Amino acid sequence: MLLSVGSAVAQAPRTLSYQGFIVDASNAPIGGTHQITVKLYDVENGGAALHTETFTAPVTAGIFSVTLGSSSAISQVIGFDKPYWIGVTIDGGSEMAPRTALTSTPYALNAASVAPTAAVTSLNDLTG
Repeated sequence: MLLSVGSAVAQAPRTLSYQGFIVDASNAPIGGTHQITVKLYDVENGGAALHTETFTAPVTAGIFSVTLGSSSAISQVIGFDKPYWIGVTIDGGSEMAPRTALTSTPYALNAASVAPTAAVTSLNDLTG
């Protein structure tokens, strides 16, 4: 029997789930399948998009859900170490305003208190 041991690094997936609620001009929720373009920015207004993805997504009672990074990888340059905003365009129209600010989840906030220099140096009586 051959046992192969490799190194594995656990990383959080570089995807973001985003849900939205869309209404028409009379404030009624829309439905159907729509082209939804989502852009990630590091400024609240103006600026150039750091990441762009377009989805063909079902919208039910105004609600849609997409996953950024699922069809186009989010660049490693985007460090999620400063404020970011999401801009949304529906069916090729103008970007909706205001942009949505990304916020942390409670467990992610705890990551700041974890020692970034900590490393596993031994495991199950193995060292190195």
